[in-house]
Amino acid sequence: MHYHPRHQDVKRIALYLRKSRDEEGLGVEILNRHEERLMSFLEPNLKPPFNREIVGVYKEVGSSDTIRDRPEFCRLMDDMDLGILDAVVAVDLDRITRGSRKEYGIICDCFEQNDVLHITTSRTYDLNEDDILIDIEHRISRSELKKITRRLSEGKKDSAREGRYSNGSAPYGYRYNRLERMLEIRT
Repeated sequence: MHYHPRHQDVKRIALYLRKSRDEEGLGVEILNRHEERLMSFLEPNLKPPFNREIVGVYKEVGSSDTIRDRPEFCRLMDDMDLGILDAVVAVDLDRITRGSRKEYGIICDCFEQNDVLHITTSRTYDLNEDDILIDIEHRISRSELKKITRRLSEGKKDSAREGRYSNGSAPYGYRYNRLERMLEIRT
């Protein structure tokens, strides 16, 4: 792990893995790859003399602005409240804090009140000290999400105007032709 003055206090670690969209059913596979990457990152720091342990792995596929629609994250927050975690490791800051300002505040409060570090492969965030940095990164990430959402919506509208289908699984009785990007009646 990259150096942080509080790393010596970290003994109980949780991994949080979230994939926003399940493109072509690959969400679980991508989460498994992320887990392998995080374990490789952590492995040198789990052996003696550190004596750290992974006490939980929380995985979910799905995009949501609300914590209540993220059951694994709710379970993670409950475990933070129980005091059984010293750090949460995720691929990036936005895997945890990309939601609305209200949700972001609830998440930050949970990390801060329970004195839990958020560790990524590039840096460690201590919400008791790094709140300005985290706020800036959250706003940038949130702005990026809004742009992506707007572009996806505009792309779907453009596809519809061009007579192409772009709205997920084909409805009952139809199949999706990937080459033509059109719906076809099942025969």
